[in-house]
Amino acid sequence: MGILGAKDPDDRRGMNWGKGDKQTVEVYATLSNIRNFYEVLRNGNVKNIESNNDDILCYERYNITDKSLVVINRGEKFQKIELNSSDFKDGEIMYDAITGEKYEIKDGKITFKINPMSGIVFVNEYKEFKLNNMNLKDAYDPRFVVNNHDDKININISSISKFLNIKEVLRSIIDFVSGMI
Repeated sequence: MGILGAKDPDDRRGMNWGKGDKQTVEVYATLSNIRNFYEVLRNGNVKNIESNNDDILCYERYNITDKSLVVINRGEKFQKIELNSSDFKDGEIMYDAITGEKYEIKDGKITFKINPMSGIVFVNEYKEFKLNNMNLKDAYDPRFVVNNHDDKININISSISKFLNIKEVLRSIIDFVSGMI
């Protein structure tokens, strides 16, 4: 979530909990909720839609009852988009899955504006949801920072020997170290 791209091995590091950007976390959570709310986004067939613009990626997901249209503007400019598809029916209404804003299909086309470096998910049936921000705090609240530890294991024998038989502790350490060799 919002992790910077880098070369190996940094390209696969885990989320640094407690140091996330609240807005980025909320965007990811919103998109995850949308995906969960609409089965068509998880299991629908996929059809690419031609946009005639190298900065615009479009595809449709559909099943027997539902359809969605995902549009991504990877460019740095605001775009006014007009897309057509044989699957669009005149008078049909598509909704922005986040805002609920309505878009009517006219002449087999959907027309809309899209901000730079952003995307829109259109669905044929809008389902309102409310994001529970309290469940997201671990990702951005500094009180939940997970300290990074190196791979060294420090064992304080005197503190654990009070609770365990020292022979068992030493046997465990020997077994552990033997397994590393």
